[in-house]
Amino acid sequence: MAFGHAAVTFAGISAEGERLRAMTRRFTLCLEKKDDAWKISHEHSSLPIDMETGKGIFTS
Repeated sequence: MAFGHAAVTFAGISAEGERLRAMTRRFTLCLEKKDDAWKISHEHSSLPIDMETGKGIFTS
């Protein structure tokens, strides 16, 4: 069994190369080795949370 996690930022870029908007997501994966191959047995994605307001952070 193995676990992985990451914070990934997705961004919208204009044709001129200007960053228009962005948001960061958190990812968690659980993998299990079955028949000599790693398979994803669980995955989760969420927004980071503002600890003061308890709301998701949509901007980056």
